Amino acid sequence: MSKRVEYDFAMEKKMMNDLPKHQSGEVLYDELTQLPNRKYVTKYLKDVLEKASEDLKVALCIIDIDHFQRYIHFHGHSEGSHCLMHVADCMKTVIGNYKGILGHLGGDKYVCFLTDINPEKFAQFAETLRLVIENQSLLFCWEQHSFQVTISVGGVHGLVSQFEDKVEMLAIADDELYKAKSTGRNNVKIKFK
Repeated sequence: MSKRVEYDFAMEKKMMNDLPKHQSGEVLYDELTQLPNRKYVTKYLKDVLEKASEDLKVALCIIDIDHFQRYIHFHGHSEGSHCLMHVADCMKTVIGNYKGILGHLGGDKYVCFLTDINPEKFAQFAETLRLVIENQSLLFCWEQHSFQVTISVGGVHGLVSQFEDKVEMLAIADDELYKAKSTGRNNVKIKFK
């Protein structure tokens, strides 16, 4: 049996074994990337925003792998899973000592929420994320051309008091991500409040 088939089979079996955990709400980490999942990140955001002082600087970015479906089309789902893990591992190294959380929203989307960070540092952080992924050796072919895996980042920065709630932060970051993707991808767009 090929390694790809073995891997797919093992992942399917694991998902079936974990199904009761998912249904009861116990699983708070994405098994593939070993990052907090959407449910955990949502709870974390809510807790921090409710308990933080109004003058705390906060930042949130949504990260999307550019043309990920093309990568899967070229390499297959198993390699796509490896790509997701590799991207997650690279971003974990960038977040390092920053205060906050990096999570996997699902598919090819990640989220990063940081606290106590000034606007310049946040812009530098987001650009570093982009550069680290761009400099990896993750390639795919599409229409007889070779492409490097890249990411687009949409973010928002401000004081806790400037945001109504986590939904507003996520919506602004998502709008900025849309701008990043619609202006050529492989770039960063941030709204500063």
